[in-house]
Amino acid sequence: TPPPKENIIRIFTDRAGQIFFAPEDAIVKLRVVKPNLRSNALWRVRVTDLWGNVVLEREIECDTNEIAQVRFGGLGYFDMHVQLCDARGVVRERKFSVGIVNPLSPKDDAVTSEAPFGIWVGGYGLPKKIGIRWGRRYCQPWDFEPRGEAYRWLRHPDEPFELRLPNGKLSWVTYFRGMPKWLTRRPDRPDFLKFPPKDWNEYARFIQWYVSRTKDKLKVWEVWNEPVPYAYWMGTVEEVVKLHEVTYKAVHTADPNAVVIGPCPYTFVWWFLERFFELGGAKWIDAISIHTYRPHSDSPEGTNFAGDLERLRKLLKPYPHLRDIYITEMGYASWAVGEVRQADYLVRTIVIALAHGVRVIIWHMFWDWNDKDLEGGHGILRYDHTPKPALVAYAVLINQLMRAKFIGEVAGLPQKCMGYRFAKDGNEIWVLWCWGEEPVTVRLPIAKRFIRAVNIMGVNDKVQVEDDAVRITLTEHPKYVWLRIANDD
Repeated sequence: TPPPKENIIRIFTDRAGQIFFAPEDAIVKLRVVKPNLRSNALWRVRVTDLWGNVVLEREIECDTNEIAQVRFGGLGYFDMHVQLCDARGVVRERKFSVGIVNPLSPKDDAVTSEAPFGIWVGGYGLPKKIGIRWGRRYCQPWDFEPRGEAYRWLRHPDEPFELRLPNGKLSWVTYFRGMPKWLTRRPDRPDFLKFPPKDWNEYARFIQWYVSRTKDKLKVWEVWNEPVPYAYWMGTVEEVVKLHEVTYKAVHTADPNAVVIGPCPYTFVWWFLERFFELGGAKWIDAISIHTYRPHSDSPEGTNFAGDLERLRKLLKPYPHLRDIYITEMGYASWAVGEVRQADYLVRTIVIALAHGVRVIIWHMFWDWNDKDLEGGHGILRYDHTPKPALVAYAVLINQLMRAKFIGEVAGLPQKCMGYRFAKDGNEIWVLWCWGEEPVTVRLPIAKRFIRAVNIMGVNDKVQVEDDAVRITLTEHPKYVWLRIANDD
């Protein structure tokens, strides 16, 4: 019989997602569970930042009756390597991570649905604190069944249907997740929820009923999730358009002020989008929604993300009412690109989207809820509720660009260098990076206007300021360069 587990290391903080909003509050606690230690017991702690620089190394006497505390400052993402040692050497070891970011200013924190920043899958307490203002949710029609003129809520059959949502500051995109077995055209199939309804009028009646009971909390309705034949839709494109027509009419009957969006392909599936509009689909949406996953998890620049957004704008040009673009899913899995590059790509894709006027950008996803083995999913919070670098990077991006307005691209940059200009509070913010493998040093004629440069982790970055120019080295990690507004550059 193997011995019972002992000397288990527990590492914890009192903050959701292990994110601190002031360096002075960053305290990590260590405790031994089921201790069985010999003499000279101690904690050995090593903390490194995103770039691998050691910011703290120390040894702490281990008293099994006490909780040890590790305090360290600075902004950014930090990895902790903790070893529990005694006279035998290293008994156990564990890794942990935390993030330290600046809080939003009162002005930025007051912004609600006007902000474009969103996320979904996971809790919303911490996301709201970093400035997330949009979430995504779904209605599952199979949670209901017809009962007279209304519908019975199968999750709580003896209770009237009541929608419960997190309080405050969040707006929602809600999509209809699939067809219930009592309404699908193919109840005999295991994928019955992907088929069109056998009775379009009954489907419209359900949608109208559901929207009428939730319209005080929900205003944006996505017709379906990725209804590209034959992904999450086992009908034709013509039936996709019919689905949008029926949904649009039912939603607006229940709530004339609602916004209906679609057709939500899983990426820029041009044949599907073009056919949707050829068949008159534009009439049945108030804005367009799309998912923007990149092929093979390649970089946004290498897969021409900006070009795809420009092509989408051209496709929408004949339809003046379709001004707004909602990206309701975008993301990169850290198992595919690595955690640092996931953070880089998050910032770069969102900045490119902002520069192309995207109304709402929802990152998929917040928490790797199904990644118990910590292999790395699309989430920016690991399964064990420790942050990935991308969570800190998203918080920094929002802190820098909340309320900022895009005003143009940075001219004169070398090949593979990107730069976008934003205006905020009487200043300009240039977001700069290079997507090549080698760093590139650029000379920018902005010395008289220069305020500061901030890296992807929110730390002030070193630059070389000359008489009339600033020299700054660009890498794959975006930087925010703050300047005073000028009439001309």
